[in-house]
Amino acid sequence: MNLYIVYVLNILIIALPLAIFEIVIEKSHGWGSGWHKDSWHTKQFLPHNRLVIFLVKIFKIPQPLNYHFLIFIIMIPFVFALEYYYSPYNAMFFLAIFLGVLVAEDFLWFLLNWHFDSRKQLLKGPNGSIWWHKNWIKISKNYYLPVCYFSALALSIIIFFIAKSDTYANISNKVTTEVKQPLTAIRSKISTR
Repeated sequence: MNLYIVYVLNILIIALPLAIFEIVIEKSHGWGSGWHKDSWHTKQFLPHNRLVIFLVKIFKIPQPLNYHFLIFIIMIPFVFALEYYYSPYNAMFFLAIFLGVLVAEDFLWFLLNWHFDSRKQLLKGPNGSIWWHKNWIKISKNYYLPVCYFSALALSIIIFFIAKSDTYANISNKVTTEVKQPLTAIRSKISTR
């Protein structure tokens, strides 16, 4: 299958159900703002961690919640690890997909949210009611999109082309073979018992 199609399909297959799930649990209150503040999942994830602070500044997003950590740092990479083990693609390819999922999921949350006029509010940018996106790029006379969409998508595409390059693919295939061989041997020993 064409690598471009695999890239886009992976992003959509993960982002679409995740966006719908978040619409159902958040309703019109984005970034977990409608949840009880005493719950473990609504607390800020490592609010004083330098790496988290750096990523927040780079991508110009609010401080992530424990919920975001669980979904985006534990669950989605777990899905990628399973897919990676059974696929010919390299880890950089899945990193590119992961960044694409972050953008697509957020955009689909606004596009599909039936609880309020989220599309209109998103496009109003700083003049709308979307408080968790602070930095906007004007895309036409009266419409805006969050800066993080462009920075994460650009990084996703750059990483995709690095992963797609023959040089990186050859290095990655060698490393993948060296990692998968011992795992396959272990799995064979376990299954013969």
